[in-house]
Amino acid sequence: MIRSLCFTLHLLLPCTLIQAELKFASDDYPPFTDVHGQPRVAIELVETALKRIDIESNTIILPDFQQVLVGLQEGTYAGSPALWKDKEREIYLYYSKPYLRNILVLVGRKGADVSATNLSELKNVSLAVVDTYSYGELRQQLTEASLVYGENDGENLEKLITGEVDYILVEELLIEHLLNLYGIDPHRFLEMGRHPMVTRNLHLGLSKDLPEAESILSLFNNEILKMRKDGTYTKIVSTTILDTD
Repeated sequence: MIRSLCFTLHLLLPCTLIQAELKFASDDYPPFTDVHGQPRVAIELVETALKRIDIESNTIILPDFQQVLVGLQEGTYAGSPALWKDKEREIYLYYSKPYLRNILVLVGRKGADVSATNLSELKNVSLAVVDTYSYGELRQQLTEASLVYGENDGENLEKLITGEVDYILVEELLIEHLLNLYGIDPHRFLEMGRHPMVTRNLHLGLSKDLPEAESILSLFNNEILKMRKDGTYTKIVSTTILDTD
């Protein structure tokens, strides 16, 4: 495999510096990241693109995103397949170009007003978000609402249902997965916002300690473009969404 890899990359990546398999880490964020056998469109796109340039990869799903960040900083993992861009993480990570998008919507309990089109419209309410996620300029927009931090989206959904918070901010496909997982009828218990409140691009992130990481990302970016042109990208995405539904 190493010899094939060197030929494919036309000696852009020195053979002595290539690992047999890149070890990635992510948290459980379906249908974008999950274990084998479950919908995980981001991992499938990344693994497929890398495999097409003869780079094998394997993603371990950790219990929470904080463990992912610690592992990346300590060099335990070569990277992570599905990251939101964050300036602090750019200290130790290189990012690919965006290859997928997350759309976050507002969700409240039945009867709640979810018509807001901007976070700045939320006043005198509490909003639950995940502590370790990089939402961008979230705090600047929430000038008259209070943030409540949870370890994951599942925990935040429980806070919402039990009345601990007024709203949660959650990815629109992920909330559908959580509702199916917990057997919750959204029409009976929840109000689902339809307007994108936050949009975040997904990137492949590689450790700056990984030899030739920038070259690998350049090749990855090109391969994603090729996958879009030959239909592979659309096939992976559409199949995953159908599985989720």
